[in-house]
Amino acid sequence: MPVLRGERTATLNPRPSPPTPLPPAGAGSEQGNRSHPPQPLPNLNRLGAPRALAGGGAHGAALTATGQVWTWGDNAHGQLGDGTIACWGDNDFGQTMPPPGTFTQVSDTCGVRTDGTIACWGSEATPLGGTFTQVSAGHYHPCGVRTDKTVACWGYNEDGQANRPAGTFTQVSTGVWHTCGVKTDETVVCWGRDDEGQSTPL
Repeated sequence: MPVLRGERTATLNPRPSPPTPLPPAGAGSEQGNRSHPPQPLPNLNRLGAPRALAGGGAHGAALTATGQVWTWGDNAHGQLGDGTIACWGDNDFGQTMPPPGTFTQVSDTCGVRTDGTIACWGSEATPLGGTFTQVSAGHYHPCGVRTDKTVACWGYNEDGQANRPAGTFTQVSTGVWHTCGVKTDETVVCWGRDDEGQSTPL
């Protein structure tokens, strides 16, 4: 699981001791028997208004305007990080070994560096040159929104999932065999495999 790199000036939620094992079914609720209850949302306004938020099953993360990442909530599996870990989990293809540097956004095993260039690691394809504002890494075919708001895709393209359409975009999201994007006129377009209607937006 990758997270954005960033320098922390404080630790909101240090790694707690291992939780007490959950009781057998019917003996009580999971939340009521944890040894570390969820932590409240930190006051991010004192650090700068959040630029992005993400939520997991029982934890959250925020990217502040200063490029810092803050996490809160349950940490039973180390999902809050400790300020030094960038990725964890299986590493069969080097997917938990990102390159050094600072990033503004990350998706799977690709990230947008603070200078706007894209870095990918693990089994993802070598990224294109140029500068980007956002990247989404799919099943061997990442796509990104360039600073001029056009979309660029690279990598696996058997089903046309990397054949990006013309126009300008604010966001792109890659699936396994298809890709979708939000255009600057707020319409949604998709391309790639459509056998289950996944490339035909409502």
